[in-house]
Amino acid sequence: MSDKNIIDKKLSGKKSSDKKPSPKSTSLQNAPSFKPKKPTSSVHGGPSVRRENISIGTQSCTAPKRLACTTDAPREDNSSGGSPTPTQELQGTDEEWSDADSALSARASILPFTEKSPGINIDSATQRANEYLQLGKNALEKAGNMKKECKTEANDCLQGLYEIVLCLTESRARLMVALEQEKGKAARELVQCERAHSKELTAIQNNLADKLKALEENTACSLKTAEQIKNWLNLELAGPLKTIANTYCELKELSARPLPATIVKERIFHASGAAGPQSTNIQLGELATKMETVLEQLCSIRVDIERWHGPKEVRPQLPALEYQPTAPPTPNLEDTINKLQKEDNPCTESFVCKVVIVGGGAGGCSIAWRLARLLRGKDIIVLEPSEVHFYQPMFSLVGAGIKPYSDSHRPVQTLLPEDVIWLKDHAEGFDPSLNVVHTRWGKKVHYEFMVLAVGLKNDYDKIPGLMKALDDPESCVNSTYSAQYCEKTWRCVRGFGGGHALFTFPRQVGKCSGAALKIMFLSDDYWRRQKLEERTNITFVTGSNVLFGVQKYSAALNKITADKNIAVNRSLDLMELNKTGATFITDNGQCITFPYNFLHVTPPMSPPNCLTASPQLIADEGYLNVDKYTLQHKLYPNIYGVGDCINTTNSKTAAAVARQSYVVARNLLKTMEGKPPVVKYEGYGACPVMTSYVRGILAESVYDKKPCETFPFDQVGPSGGTGQGAGHKGAPGSPQSDIKPLR
Repeated sequence: MSDKNIIDKKLSGKKSSDKKPSPKSTSLQNAPSFKPKKPTSSVHGGPSVRRENISIGTQSCTAPKRLACTTDAPREDNSSGGSPTPTQELQGTDEEWSDADSALSARASILPFTEKSPGINIDSATQRANEYLQLGKNALEKAGNMKKECKTEANDCLQGLYEIVLCLTESRARLMVALEQEKGKAARELVQCERAHSKELTAIQNNLADKLKALEENTACSLKTAEQIKNWLNLELAGPLKTIANTYCELKELSARPLPATIVKERIFHASGAAGPQSTNIQLGELATKMETVLEQLCSIRVDIERWHGPKEVRPQLPALEYQPTAPPTPNLEDTINKLQKEDNPCTESFVCKVVIVGGGAGGCSIAWRLARLLRGKDIIVLEPSEVHFYQPMFSLVGAGIKPYSDSHRPVQTLLPEDVIWLKDHAEGFDPSLNVVHTRWGKKVHYEFMVLAVGLKNDYDKIPGLMKALDDPESCVNSTYSAQYCEKTWRCVRGFGGGHALFTFPRQVGKCSGAALKIMFLSDDYWRRQKLEERTNITFVTGSNVLFGVQKYSAALNKITADKNIAVNRSLDLMELNKTGATFITDNGQCITFPYNFLHVTPPMSPPNCLTASPQLIADEGYLNVDKYTLQHKLYPNIYGVGDCINTTNSKTAAAVARQSYVVARNLLKTMEGKPPVVKYEGYGACPVMTSYVRGILAESVYDKKPCETFPFDQVGPSGGTGQGAGHKGAPGSPQSDIKPLR
């Protein structure tokens, strides 16, 4: 059924059999807004039709008003679905009906129908539509308000989130600052802890060093006591042993020729000391008593040796001391100790290396650094017993008060390369045929190449009375050639109030002959500044016939000593020392004694015992036998020497060691490659002789005592390196001075 028929049926007023639709079921989502307007005339002059502007969203259209339709006949029920009766008269033109049909076909009708009138209640529908439209507008307004509220809330949320981000950023910054502060605090605490630990370790090391020194001194005393006991035994047993030998000869004679039984019996009783008709042998009785005393003393010495040389579990005991007259003579105590250390020690260790450097002084450390750079990845061992390295050229400055004693030494560990092995032990002997070094504590170091830098030892004990005077803090005897006594030199210089100041130098060749002159000139300069020159007489006594080995510098030093009124005595060697004076011996054996109020002693020096105990390595006077140009050993090409212990004729100074270490390192590399050494040592040595606190002579020379100066000017100076006396410009104690002695 078409939409037009449905409209005709409804306009006819007939009742339909279909159920009347409920207004609530009508779709009003897109309901237009109907507003009644005044009727307008038709274009064709027909009946007027009211048109209504229908608003649908944003569009509007005009539809014909159908309430003008009336009928005169009564409405009949048209439930059967028939057509309207002819008496029903519909108003409106075909064009208007066509527009209405098109509008109705486009959307569902919202016009309600009533049973009372055949027309459509436009006002009611319009009112309903307007209500629905108002509800829609209200809903839109609410939606817009909700949108605004949501937008406002979103903005508030974003603002809050931004503030939270700012707070987090500030919190992070504060936490970072607090973290940096905590890190700095922790770093400072760590540095303080390290310093405290370093001080504690240094104190412990010093304590252990003192204890070790005491142990060594006690051991030396024990060995000295054993030697004295041995000498005493030789003296005491000489007579009894001679008597025993005579008795033995008499017994042999008795067995060779028959004698009366009574005579034989008496002689046997007399020889054995048994009771008999005659008196017993008194000498044999005394010998037995003395032997018991000697055994007790030897047992006490053995206990001391076990105490200082390790417990019983580590080192075997000495053999039991029993008196066996028929046994062969036992070796002396020193040989027994050496045997226990080297052969019978169950804790003997062995080391194998490419290069072993014996000595950790200036030469040993310099060679270690050079070889560590040139032989990367190779095994290098430095054999050095001391934990402290002393810079010996600074001892004169300590004695003159220019430098403190603490600046003269550093721990050995800090001066060696990290990839070098430091073996803390003494070298006792060498076996160059087997490439082995024996240490004091029984270790063995097997090497392929060896560098000896053992230096020289100070023989203070060779001068009677010198050690006692040096160890006496009240004595005015001092020496700057040892770390143990250089501080005492400065105390003696400051405490000198006038009198005879005596400075000595031995006849034997030693290290740095200029050091004795240096401390003499610096002491003289200090005393002049203290206004003591009128009450002071200075004498320099040397065992040589010249002041310095190089003629140019010796002449300059002679002029300086003359200008300073210093008396020089040559060819005199210190022989003995006591409180009243120092005794010197001349070349012809005459003795001369000098009184003194201040005495600085340069001790005699000699190579260490480890060299002198290896005759296959040394030349005359115990120095290492090397070629003076290549510094390679003359008999063993895998051995080199550097420093004061070699038999070269250069000046034995630290400057010479610096040049020698370069030569040894380069030549040793050539030897490792199977090639002959090519770098030559020309004998360079340098000795800065300070003639005052602000002046000095830089003495540089090579072999044959030839000067070899570095700078383009005369290193002696126009005035021979002398100062101008006390109080001159630049002198210590004056405002212009850069160098001041410590007060």
